[in-house]
Amino acid sequence: GSPEDAIESFRQLAALDPANILAHRDLALAWERQGNAQLHAGKSDAALASYRQLLQTARDWVQRDPANPYANQMLAVAEMKMAEALPHTGDRDGAVIAARSAIHALDSLIANEKDNPLFLRDRALAQWVLGRALIELATAAKEQAPWQDAEAQLRRARDMFNELASRNQLSGEDLAAPKAIADQIETCRQALNK
Repeated sequence: GSPEDAIESFRQLAALDPANILAHRDLALAWERQGNAQLHAGKSDAALASYRQLLQTARDWVQRDPANPYANQMLAVAEMKMAEALPHTGDRDGAVIAARSAIHALDSLIANEKDNPLFLRDRALAQWVLGRALIELATAAKEQAPWQDAEAQLRRARDMFNELASRNQLSGEDLAAPKAIADQIETCRQALNK
C-alpha cells in the first residue's frame, strides 16, 4: 500500500494499544520516512507537515512514557527533522530553535547513558543540523555574528563525528559527514574574511 496507508495502520495500532511501544515507534518512523521522501522530492511544505506529525507522535509517546529514553530520542529526532525542513520554508529562526531543542533533549539522554552510540550519533547530527541552520540564518542576515556561531557549532559537530570515528561507531551513511562539515566550516571562514 501507500505510505499514507501504512501511517494509518500504525496510527490505528497505537490507538488500540497505547502501551505498545513498538506501535508508537513505528508510527513515528513512518512519519519520519514520509517527511524525508517529501523533503528530498522538494516538497518542503508537505515534509514540514509530516515532521509536525512526527513531532506530535513523539510528544504523545513521551507523555505516555516519560522515562523511556527511546521515546525521548525520537522527540529529539523530530526536532532535528523540523530544523532541517524549516529553512526550506523560510523559517530560519525556527530551525535554529528546533536544533537547539534537539541538542538539549539529547544532552539529557547522554547524561544518563554516556556511551550510548545511538544517542552520541544523534547528538553529533543535531550539532551539524544547528551549524547548517546557522549558515542559513547568516546567509539571510548578512551579519558576521551568525557566521561565527555557525563556524563554532560546525567545529563542535566535526569533533563529535571524529570522536565517533575514533571509537569505530561511525555508520556507513555518516562516513562523509566530516568532509561535508569541513567544507561548511570553510564556507564560514570565507564569509568571515569578506
